[in-house]
Amino acid sequence: MASDLHQKSIVVDGLLISDFGRAVFEDMRRGGLTAANCTCCVWEGFTETMRNVMRWTGFVSTTT
Repeated sequence: MASDLHQKSIVVDGLLISDFGRAVFEDMRRGGLTAANCTCCVWEGFTETMRNVMRWTGFVSTTT
């Protein structure tokens, strides 16, 4: 079955641009995503980008 294959596979999303929040990371985990390359800034400057990275660290560490 496709679902068996998905559960046994390493699933990588190589290009994610989103309004990231805890719910987005939880949805990715529930969906069986193993790894993701998340864009941490598009229009933000350095300071806001670093804030995003620190905020995401909290999201990821509490969902793994």
